[in-house]
Amino acid sequence: MKCGILIFLLVISCLPALSAEKPKPFQVIHLDTLKPDPHGCEVKWTSFVNQMIWTDDDHLVVWLIYSCYSHDSKDRKSPTKLAVFDTTGGVRSIWSEFSFGFLPGPSGTLLIGHGSQADVLDKELGTKQSLKCPMENIACSIFGPLSHSSSSDFALCSYTAIEENCAFYRGFPSEKVSERKLDRPLSNRIPNDPYEEATFPTTGLTPPDRRKAWRVGPSELWYFDDHQRLARMDSKGPMGLVSAQKWTPEYSECTGDLSGSEPRRFLATCVGAHIYTDGELDALFAYSRIALFDVASRQILARIEGPAYTSAVLSPSGKLIAVEHMSKIRFYRAN
Repeated sequence: MKCGILIFLLVISCLPALSAEKPKPFQVIHLDTLKPDPHGCEVKWTSFVNQMIWTDDDHLVVWLIYSCYSHDSKDRKSPTKLAVFDTTGGVRSIWSEFSFGFLPGPSGTLLIGHGSQADVLDKELGTKQSLKCPMENIACSIFGPLSHSSSSDFALCSYTAIEENCAFYRGFPSEKVSERKLDRPLSNRIPNDPYEEATFPTTGLTPPDRRKAWRVGPSELWYFDDHQRLARMDSKGPMGLVSAQKWTPEYSECTGDLSGSEPRRFLATCVGAHIYTDGELDALFAYSRIALFDVASRQILARIEGPAYTSAVLSPSGKLIAVEHMSKIRFYRAN
């Protein structure tokens, strides 16, 4: 039994050192140093980030939630906050009661949705433009294109029980370039992604999960298969794995991020667990592995290994990586 415990501790100590060289961040943001306006009550930050996005290669937008407590339980609330960090460590933030998400907008702007409109914000988090949802007095969802060659930069879609209306916008200031109206099946309770289409229309082939698929070229798609392995597909069908290396954790769950400019890069973030057993001791050790791929050569350019509950996003150029874990955001150069 003691031997089993010692072996397990040895496994734990060795797992973070699987990579030959651990890259070092050039900037670290400590989220717990942010001081929100308490509005007369005690503020408690959550210990995790809900979402991160890059608007350009200098600015990362983070969605945070805090809980506001007072002696009167009726006054308890959990507002949201958007914070913008630049890669030098500077921070700007605003309170935002947005109800249907936020996305990167055109020309480095930020789109946030609330009520029956979406606002276009600049890097100073000032509102530069407000766009009404397609259906009057009905909230809508914001969607971004799956391909960087799309004729529009984003879409606002409203829906009722019987119809759906999407407005497509381009540029900054944003101008509406087209609209689309569809009848809506009564069984569908969520808005459809207006940019989602058949992966390869000529053959009808689609990956196992459209939410885990990225078009890396005109005739090539990368996706995570049922075993969370990064695989390839073209118009003729599956093309095998992107990398033969066993770099993902056991029992993992993976997400991806694709750069928007050449040379194209793909960031894979996989969180999983290693199960140890010696017949007497059973233990579970969770950890993460992040791998940056060069799309053209399909080679791994960099790897970052760490604990579980880690998320990562790739900058539009593919040159910077932001990694978040336990109220800290670390910036890495990916070259």
